[in-house]
Amino acid sequence: MGKILRINLTTSTITEEFPDEGTLRKYLGGSGLATKILFDETEPGIDPLGPENKLIFMTGPLTGTTSPSTGRYSVVTKAPLTNGWGHANSAGFWGRDFKRSGFDGVIFEGKASKPVYLLTQDGKAELLDASEIWGKNTSEATRILREKHGDKFNVACIGIAGENLVKYAAIMNDCDEENWGRAAGRCGVGAVMGSKNLKAIASMGTMIIPIAEPEAYRDEAKQRFDWVNQSILKMTLEVYGTATMVDLVNVKGGIPTRNWQTGVFENAEKINGTAINDSILVKRKPCFACPIHCGRIAEIKTGPFKSKGEGPEYETLSSFGTMCGVDNLEAITLAHFLCNEYGIDVISAGNTVGFAMECYQRGILKDEDVDGMDFSWGNAQLIVDIVHKIGRREGVGNLLAEGTKRMSEKLGQGSEKFAMHVKGLELPGYDSRAAKVTGLAYAVANRGGDHITAYIEGPAFLAMPFMIVEDADVGDPLEEIPETALVVKNFEDALGNFDAIGGCKFMGMVLTADDWAGLMSSLMGIDITADEFRKTGERIYNLERAYILREGFTGADDTLPARLLEDPLPEGPAEGQVVNLDVLLDAYYKYRGWDEQGRPTKEKLQELSLEWLIPTVHEDAAYVKEVTRHKVQPITAPVKKDVPQMKAQEVMGEEPWFNSYQIGPFKLEHSMAPYPEVNVYKFLEDTAREFPDVVACIYADEEMMYPELKDKVDRLASALVALGVKKGDAVATVLPSCPEFIIADYAAMKIGAIHVPLSILHKKDDLKYELNESNAEIVVCSYRRIERVNQIKSETKVKTVIYAPTKLFPDYEYPEMEDIEDDNYYLLNDLIEMHEPHTETVEINPKEDIALLPFTGGTTGQPKGTMLTHYNITSNVRQTMHWMMDPLKEGIIGKSAGVICVPIFHAYGHWALHACISWGIKMYLMDSRDIPKIVDVINRHRPFTVFAVPTHYMLFSKMDLIKGQIFYFSGAAALPVDLAEEFEEKSGVPMGEGYGATETSGVVTINISALSKVTGFMAETKRGVGIPVPETEIKIVDQDTGKELPIGERGEIWIRGPQIMKGYWPTPGSGLKEGGWLPMGDVVEMDSDGYFKVVDRIKDMINVSGNKVYSRVIDDILHEYEAIDIAGVIGIPDPERPGSERVKAFIQLKPEYRGKVSEQEIIDFLKDKVKPYAIPKWVEFRDELPLTVVMKLFKKKLREEELAKLS
Repeated sequence: MGKILRINLTTSTITEEFPDEGTLRKYLGGSGLATKILFDETEPGIDPLGPENKLIFMTGPLTGTTSPSTGRYSVVTKAPLTNGWGHANSAGFWGRDFKRSGFDGVIFEGKASKPVYLLTQDGKAELLDASEIWGKNTSEATRILREKHGDKFNVACIGIAGENLVKYAAIMNDCDEENWGRAAGRCGVGAVMGSKNLKAIASMGTMIIPIAEPEAYRDEAKQRFDWVNQSILKMTLEVYGTATMVDLVNVKGGIPTRNWQTGVFENAEKINGTAINDSILVKRKPCFACPIHCGRIAEIKTGPFKSKGEGPEYETLSSFGTMCGVDNLEAITLAHFLCNEYGIDVISAGNTVGFAMECYQRGILKDEDVDGMDFSWGNAQLIVDIVHKIGRREGVGNLLAEGTKRMSEKLGQGSEKFAMHVKGLELPGYDSRAAKVTGLAYAVANRGGDHITAYIEGPAFLAMPFMIVEDADVGDPLEEIPETALVVKNFEDALGNFDAIGGCKFMGMVLTADDWAGLMSSLMGIDITADEFRKTGERIYNLERAYILREGFTGADDTLPARLLEDPLPEGPAEGQVVNLDVLLDAYYKYRGWDEQGRPTKEKLQELSLEWLIPTVHEDAAYVKEVTRHKVQPITAPVKKDVPQMKAQEVMGEEPWFNSYQIGPFKLEHSMAPYPEVNVYKFLEDTAREFPDVVACIYADEEMMYPELKDKVDRLASALVALGVKKGDAVATVLPSCPEFIIADYAAMKIGAIHVPLSILHKKDDLKYELNESNAEIVVCSYRRIERVNQIKSETKVKTVIYAPTKLFPDYEYPEMEDIEDDNYYLLNDLIEMHEPHTETVEINPKEDIALLPFTGGTTGQPKGTMLTHYNITSNVRQTMHWMMDPLKEGIIGKSAGVICVPIFHAYGHWALHACISWGIKMYLMDSRDIPKIVDVINRHRPFTVFAVPTHYMLFSKMDLIKGQIFYFSGAAALPVDLAEEFEEKSGVPMGEGYGATETSGVVTINISALSKVTGFMAETKRGVGIPVPETEIKIVDQDTGKELPIGERGEIWIRGPQIMKGYWPTPGSGLKEGGWLPMGDVVEMDSDGYFKVVDRIKDMINVSGNKVYSRVIDDILHEYEAIDIAGVIGIPDPERPGSERVKAFIQLKPEYRGKVSEQEIIDFLKDKVKPYAIPKWVEFRDELPLTVVMKLFKKKLREEELAKLS
C-alpha cells in the first residue's frame, strides 16, 4: 500500500497522499484503512447524501497480486440505507486494474457541480465530463468509456439507480457486456456516488505492484493457489456456483420463503444449481487470480424473459426467488441482469419486494398503492417489472427504493414486525431460526443484517472446516450455545481482514491464518504472525463498532426482526424454532471485551492500540443510550400453505440403495451404462491428449507430466514387442508405488499382454510360486529386487529381467548399481531410449482378454491368480469414481490431485491408480509405510483426495495433520467406528469408505453418507461399507445352507456385475457360482437405507461350541479401549472340545500404555459388552503385531503361529 488519491469534487482538485507505515501496519488497507480515514475525516451525524460525506475506494495490499482470489476492493462511506457504517466489497478485475494504474485508493469528498468521472492510468489521474454517460445504465456507460479511451480500460460505475439515489444502489464493475457486472452492492454506496455527481472510475495501467520478497511471495502464492484449486470448495462452487446453497439451506429448513413466513421452499429444485446448469448456463466466469470460477454467464434463449448476462447468484435466487415465492428461474435471472444494469443490490431489492408482497397479502398495501400491479406471491413477471420501477423511482418503485426499514416506518399497521432488516440493512438468504448462531452474527454485524462479516453460514449450514478459524464448530445449529459466540467473534476478526487485504472470503474455507500471514510477510517484507493477523482483524472490527456508536447506534440495535424472535417456523426440520438472542448476545459481549451496552471497554481499546477512541466511545454521554431488551407481540400468523415436507422415505423394493444414490444435494445416476469396451490404455491416451500440461505423478519429489508418461509407456511397449512379448503373454513386475510400475502396467496392457503385479515384500518362495503360476517370462523389477529374483529365476520360466534404479523407502536414494554382464538383463531407461513409441493398434476383446493377473492374498492355502479383463477394470472405474464424483467432475478432471498411500500393486491401489489417470488427476505416489512423509505431503499440498487404509488413519490421528478440505477414502480393511469418528474430528472432514476384493477389480460398495450428513441430507453418518455401486447385483446367502435370504437378513454377500473377474487363473468361470455370482466370503447386514455393514469374514468367524463369534465385532469393541493401538481376535482349536474353538486376543498397546495394562483389564472391559462365550480365554500383548501389505492385521500369520505351537 502506498499512493492514495484525494479528490475534492467541489473544487476539482486532485492530490496524492502516502499513509505512514504505522497506520498501514495497524489497518492494512481495504476497508480497514478506509474506515480509519472515514472516522478521522467526517463529523458525527452528517447526511450520507450530503457533500460532507466521504466516498472511499480502497484496494488491499494483496489486490492485483498472484495470491488466490485477490482482486477485491472495498468502498467505505456513511451509508444512506442505514445511517451507519457503510461498506461494500466487489471482485472481478477492476481492483487489479485500478491498482496497476498506479494507485491503492481514492478518497472522494465534496460534490461535483456536474456529472464527472475519474480516469486513472499509469500514475496519472484526471476528472472528465460525464454528461455523455449520465443517464446510462452500467454496460452502456462502460461501453462508451472503453470506446473513448481503449478497450483495456476497466470501469467501476453507477447505473440509473445510483443517479436516482436509490437507497440500496450498488457500484458495478466489469460490465463489459450487456447485463454483466460484479457489484459492490450493499448499504447504498452507489447512492453516495450518485449524490456526488460521480458516474464512474475508468482505470488501466501496466505499473508493477511492489513486493518486498518477490520470489518467496511467488512461491507461496502458487502453493496457496494450488491448494484452493483442488479443494472440495472449488469443485463444488465451480460446477454449481453459489446456487449450490439453495439445496444446502432448504434441506435444513432455513431458506427464507414468502418474506420469511417459512423456511422451506417447495420448488427449490426448479431454481438450484443443477437447474441453472441444465437450462441456462453458458459458461463459468472467474474473478482475477481465482481458481474457482464461481461466476455464471447465463442465457434465456426464448420467451418473455429472453436475455443473456452474468448471474444469478444464491442471494438473487433467495431474495427474488424464495422470498417472493417465485420458482421461475428465468424471471429470477432476468431480475438479476436488470439489477446489474441499473446498479441495484439484489439482496435489499428482493427483500423489499418480498416485504411489499406480504403487505399486499395483509391488505396494508392496496391496489391503488401499487400502481395496479399484482403483488401476489409467485408472480414472476412482477419481479422483473418492479426492478425497472425501483431503478427509475417510478410509482410504487419510489417507495420500494427507500428500503424495508423506511417502508415499514411509513406504512405502519404492524408492518415493522415483519420488516426483515437489522440496523436498516436487509437480511441475506438464511433464516436464523434454522441456524441460531447466524442470528447473533446478523444482530451484531457493524453494517447491519450482513452475511459476510462473519460468514458464519458456512459452518452453520455446512459442517465442513473453515480453515481461517481453528475451531469452527458451532454445534447443533438449532440450539443457542453461548460458546458459539466465540466462534462468531473469531470469524469476524479473521474474515474482516479479507476486506482489508483484498481477498475473497471463500478462501477462508481453504487457507489458514498462518497461510495469509505468510503471504503478507513476504509481500510487505515484515514478519506478520497469525496472531497479529487475527489481532489486526479484531482492531478493525472494533474501529467499525466505534464508528456506529458515534453515529448513535447502541446495544439495543444489536437485535433481530420480531419474526425471528417471536414467530416459530411453521414447518420443516426447524419447525417450532425461534431465536433466543439474549443468551448468545451476553456471551458475545463478554468474548468481545465489550460492556453490557455493547461498547468496547477501555481496556479492550488499549489492548488493540485504539486508546484514541476512548473519548468517543466512553466519555461523550450524548452517544450513550440505555440498553433495553424487550419482547414484542407475536405477529398474526399468515395462512399456512400446504408445502410438501422433506421426510425420509420408507424404503421399498429389492434394491433400496437406489434411494441413497445421493452425495449431499446432488442426485447420482442409477446406471452408468453403457460401459466402455476399450483397452485400459485408453485412459492414459485420452488424458495425455486432453491435459498435456498436467503432472501425472510425483514420486520421491520427482514429477512426470502425462505426455511424458505416455511417451515412456509407448516406448516400453515397443521394447516389449521387440523382446518377443505377444498378446496374451504375461509380464510380471516387482516394483513399489513408483512411475516405473505405471509405465510397465500400461505398456503391457497396450500390446495386449497380461500384467502380473507382484508384491515387493514377497519372499523368494512367494515370488517363485506366482511367477510359475502365471508363466511369466519377463520380469520388470527395481534394482534392489534383482538379487531376490535371481535366487529363484532358474526355477521359473523367466528369461528376461528389466530393472530400474528405483528410489525406495526409507532413504529414497538411487542405489549404486553394478554393471550386469548378461544379455537378458536390461536397464529400463535404456530400453525406453532405444525404441520409438509403439503406434500399432493391438486388437483385443475387452470383455474376454485379460489385462491384469493379480494374486489374491490367500486367506488360507496358496494365492490364486485373478483374471481381470480390460472391461472389468474400466467398468469399475466408471461405476465408482466416475459415478460418485459425477456431480463435481467438471471441477475435478484435469485440475485435482490425489495421494495414493496404498501399494499400487495391490487391488485397492491399482484401482486408485486407474481412477486418477482416467480423469487426469495428479498422483502423489507414496510408500505405505512412510507415515511422516505421507502426512508432510498432505500438509504441504492439500490434495483433493487421499486413498489410505484404516491403519493409516489411526497413525495420521497421532500426527500433526492440518485440517483441510480433503476427501479421505478408506478401503482394504474394515474401518472401525471409533477410528472414523476420531479421525473426522482430527481432520475436520467426513470420510468415505469402500469395500471390494481383488476379484471385483477393486470396489463393489461405497459409503459416501458422511458428505450427505454434513450437507444436511442425512440425519446421521452411516458407518459401514456403504451402498452397491451401479450395475452391481447383490444376493444374500445363508452360509450354512446355501439358500438365498431376503435382502435385509444377515448372511454371506454374493456379487455380480461388470467388475467381476473372469475367473481364477487359468480357468474361466472358476471361483464363480452358477450365473456368474461371486461369493465374497463376508457376512453382512443391511439397514433400511440400503447401507451394508460387514459383520465378519466367514473364515475369521470363530465357532465356540456351536456359537458363532464374529471376530470383527470383538475387534471393533477392543479398539474402543483407550490404551489399544491395534487389536484382533482369532479362533484357536479347543483341545477339550473337538470341532470347537476358543477366542484369543492379540493386542498392541499405544507406547505410553505398554506394561501398564493387564490381561484381566482387557477381559473385564469386554465382560459387559459381549456374550460370555465370546470373551477371550487368552490375551497376548505384543510390541508389534504383524500387518499385511495394506496394513491389516495379519490374522493368517497369527493362526499359523498358534497352530505351530499346538503341533
